[in-house]
Amino acid sequence: MNKKIFILMMLVVLISLVNAQEPDFFVEEAREYQLKVSCENAGAICSSTTDCNITISYENSTIMIDNANLTNLQNGFFSITLGTNETTPTGIFSGRANCVDGERNATTTFNYKVTTTGTDISIAEAILYVLAILLMSVVLFFTIMGSINIPFRNPKSDDGRVIDLNKLKYLKVFFIVISYLLLMFIFGTARSITANFLDYDNASAFFNFAYWFMLSFLYPTIVVSLIVTVVVFLTDRKWRKAMQRRLPLR
Repeated sequence: MNKKIFILMMLVVLISLVNAQEPDFFVEEAREYQLKVSCENAGAICSSTTDCNITISYENSTIMIDNANLTNLQNGFFSITLGTNETTPTGIFSGRANCVDGERNATTTFNYKVTTTGTDISIAEAILYVLAILLMSVVLFFTIMGSINIPFRNPKSDDGRVIDLNKLKYLKVFFIVISYLLLMFIFGTARSITANFLDYDNASAFFNFAYWFMLSFLYPTIVVSLIVTVVVFLTDRKWRKAMQRRLPLR
């Protein structure tokens, strides 16, 4: 059964790659980008008096930039700077530049892909990412089971007295932190695959939200874990001294 699920996941990756639209270039998400468009008219570079405008549409054909003027760089290229709000969300964007040089017109069409890194990933990298997610999921399962099953309290007698100190409680805290890090790693890797490779908008939005949500609580989680570990250690040391003096502990 597990082998069938793995094969199915690999087929999804390969089919998505075959069906993916190949962009002309890549843009990093939420970063300013100077978009340059070349202009040729009748086989010659457009002159310095040429005027160009550009229209860029989202993947759902909604217009993002409507007929904006391009800056003439005087070398056959025209440019426009995309702001951070214009390089989000991830996905494929289509553009059309119209240039007028006297009585001559020229049109250039292109598409580009906004990804989280500004680059694309290969089939081999995508498969490695999927394998990493599967491996981390297995490790995550065991760390979660460990954090659930390992007792935190010290063992007590029938009358409620502490009879020994549970040293495994520190391992429980460690497993909780590792589980958190592994889950964040899985969300981050899935975010990269869906945003850079598979173009599943809903899945990409979910993994992106989950990753940044967990990242925002990473520092507090580590700090709280350290505080709990220190407090428990100091408490255990005090109780150990009391047990050596044969004082009853509850």
